Amino acid sequence: MDVRRLTKQPCTKVLGWATSLAMLTQLSVAPVQAGQASEAAPREIPLLQRAMAQVEVDGNANTIETLRWEQAGDRYQMILSGSAHSLWKKTGPLFYHPIQAWEGDADHDGQRDLIIVWQEDASGGTMQYWLLRGGVRPSLGYQSEDYPQGSVELREEGLFLTYSVFEPGDANAFPSRRVEERWGNRNWRMLAKKTVDNRKTRLSAQAGSNKNPPMYEIEEMLEDVAQKYGIPPALLKAIAWQESTWRQFDANGNPLISFDGGIGIMQLTNQWSYDQQRLKTDIRYNIEAGAQVLLDKRSYTKSLLPAIGSMDKDEMESWYFAVWAYNGWSMYNNPHNIPNKFRKTAAYQDNVYAFAHDYFGQTITKIPKALIPATTVPSGRTSYKTPLPIHVTGEDTRRRDIQVGDTVEVSGLTQSLNVRQSGGLSGRVIGSMKTKERGVVLKGPSERDGYEWYQLKYKNGTGWAAGHYMVAVLDERVSLAEVLENDAASLQENARKADGRNLYLQAGDLTMPWQSVLDNGGLAAALKTYQWNELWLERTSSTRKENKPSKTGTGWLEELSPAWNEQNVALTAPITLQVDADDTVPVKESEFTLVNSKGKTLSVKVSHTGRQTETWTIKPERSWEKGETYTLFYRNLPLTRFTAGTGKGASLDGFEMYEPAGNEISIYKTIEIGFSKAMDAKTVTSKHVWLEDESGKRVETTLSLSKDKRSLFVNPRKSLKSGSIYYVKMTTGLRSTAGVPMKKNMAYLFQTKR
Repeated sequence: MDVRRLTKQPCTKVLGWATSLAMLTQLSVAPVQAGQASEAAPREIPLLQRAMAQVEVDGNANTIETLRWEQAGDRYQMILSGSAHSLWKKTGPLFYHPIQAWEGDADHDGQRDLIIVWQEDASGGTMQYWLLRGGVRPSLGYQSEDYPQGSVELREEGLFLTYSVFEPGDANAFPSRRVEERWGNRNWRMLAKKTVDNRKTRLSAQAGSNKNPPMYEIEEMLEDVAQKYGIPPALLKAIAWQESTWRQFDANGNPLISFDGGIGIMQLTNQWSYDQQRLKTDIRYNIEAGAQVLLDKRSYTKSLLPAIGSMDKDEMESWYFAVWAYNGWSMYNNPHNIPNKFRKTAAYQDNVYAFAHDYFGQTITKIPKALIPATTVPSGRTSYKTPLPIHVTGEDTRRRDIQVGDTVEVSGLTQSLNVRQSGGLSGRVIGSMKTKERGVVLKGPSERDGYEWYQLKYKNGTGWAAGHYMVAVLDERVSLAEVLENDAASLQENARKADGRNLYLQAGDLTMPWQSVLDNGGLAAALKTYQWNELWLERTSSTRKENKPSKTGTGWLEELSPAWNEQNVALTAPITLQVDADDTVPVKESEFTLVNSKGKTLSVKVSHTGRQTETWTIKPERSWEKGETYTLFYRNLPLTRFTAGTGKGASLDGFEMYEPAGNEISIYKTIEIGFSKAMDAKTVTSKHVWLEDESGKRVETTLSLSKDKRSLFVNPRKSLKSGSIYYVKMTTGLRSTAGVPMKKNMAYLFQTKR
């Protein structure tokens, strides 16, 4: 059974539709009669299935204006024309088409205005409205933001706007809350707001219905359709779950219709080329239509949507932007914009990826959030590398092919899974397993009552459970950056113990136990060979042979000092690191944390220099504590650990330190220190100015002043050691030519080049 297919080129299909409608007879909306008062009640003007309408907005009741809309490339163009010329025109937003208009005095200024309502061709049913202020020169007075499942009604009291708010766990068809706002006033602002709790309706709609097939039958349909259209099964199943929790009908057996008009299991909105009645009653037809819409969105790759690698349909990672567009190519689905007033949890596409993993056992690496623009949707001219690690379609098949000896986990499809004395719904319930709880398969499968049953050994004993609600626990790979950003808690010791699997850091030929990353400077070693986006984590029940990172290669971390477990570090020596400035993930000052041996986070100064190579310097407020051990964390992972000098070392007691001298300086360079006043040459002596190395030993120098006596030159008599810390110390014995002494003893710190 084939669903009638939409043409992939929207320009052709919609323009042809609009043109044919324009050739029909007169519009059903009656024109405003001459002399009609501007205070007349607002009127609704349906815009679907037509190409123009007559309105009155120029303030002259004796003339009638024409509002028409036509396809302009990938968007609609809205045009308002008078009797002789065009009064106003503007291009609509991407993927949106006009569905409705309201004519009336919206802002109560005595002039009739026009509200134009747009809706996106996506499952989110996102709405946007424009306020076109009337008058001799009509103009766009307000363009709203995007509202999920939004609707607008113009009344005499003002414009009433309604939209949905989604809490964690909400499917698109069942938002937790609906918000109603009233807008008006000449300044066009919100005048009132109220919120309606929709959870009771949502819960009843999610309740069981005899007209909804069992979930295992729906899953089989979703898998069949996915295979037919070349879509990863786990992805299509996750989209359907996010849209409707696999419901075609509500609790009363009626077709499931959401607030924005989304229909059925795939919540299809504004898909007029499909049989609307069959979308409501035929589950398979609805699923096939949803699959085709997803492919249509994907077909915009390299024009409106960015490309991901080779765009191989078998690569799970290649679907990220198509899934985003399925719900709405809008800013409210931008991960940088989460949480927002509409969506309190992850972005739509990130939720779908999470369902694919938690419910159907399929890990998918997301595009790193840092690569997505923060204030707009990504450009179709952008091409992204496929984020590592890459996952191939079919890696979720063990959910449908569980084997004896497998470790299985209760999936997110249920909060509690009954364990029975025997396989089948008639078996006596002897226990239950919670979501994420694990067991080992002893026997099975045994098919009965539409389910495949498996005998399990779990923490409370042995029993039979339905395989539909379980996934096999397989080796899992996911990018390190993604885990740090979205699931850092899973790396904590307690979480790792609870998981029970071995955790490894991997990249290319690198395989390193996670404990080596934490205890032996493994992260720094890996980053000297690999880039951040080349590192991933693997969780496995088996033990892997350790392969350490090679000593060659161009990694993210080019240089780090002090080294891991370095002893006797100078008490005032800063931590310096150089990173690859070409890395697409920017370094942030807030991502560095310094902790002492007692676990206390310390206050430090972080500075950044360099262009081609980024150099970061982290230094203590005064000096390290003698004999103390410090750990520098980057993104909450240990980068270096060192112990401050146990020898005498340099000391800053009694001195206040200047900022470091910018970049590292040459071992042959003269150090120049500027003053705001001319200095007395008689006080520029080794008694008041001297140079020390990091051990506290004085270095022989010659001292001199510039002609204007405002610059002090400290010139070492021998070349300095490379890669070392030095201090120019100056006391209050230094005086200006007017006899004014320095207020404090000062120390000027710098580091020589390696």
